[in-house]
Amino acid sequence: MEELLDIEISSKLKLDGISSFWDRVRDLVADYLLILIIHLLIYFKFFYIPGENNFIFISLYWTVHFSYYILFESILGLTPGKFLNKCRVVNNEFKKASFGQVLIRTVIRNIPFQFITIFTPYQKPLHDLLSKTWVVRVKK
Repeated sequence: MEELLDIEISSKLKLDGISSFWDRVRDLVADYLLILIIHLLIYFKFFYIPGENNFIFISLYWTVHFSYYILFESILGLTPGKFLNKCRVVNNEFKKASFGQVLIRTVIRNIPFQFITIFTPYQKPLHDLLSKTWVVRVKK
């Protein structure tokens, strides 16, 4: 994978390697905390009724979760967690992933135990394998 280090993604970004297991853990923790904060803010601002709305609470969480990943990864190619880690989502040609690829990643990301595939040689979870994407570190 050393040949990946100098592939240019855009005029401003170059690869610094494939993201590691710990990069992904940091991305996940940061993104899930932000998703939870957004979810709770929206819920308590617009939908909270004491003793009711369990369905709305859960539905809103999944709506925020899917919207978060689809919007950030399809428009920017990264989420806030990936930004903090200097990581990006790219396709097999190391260009920004398409909307379809991001949609596949987002749907598959929620399959239970799909993370087990992270123990493959390139540490690619199922949502990356099936969407034909990579999470890479970049240097500016």
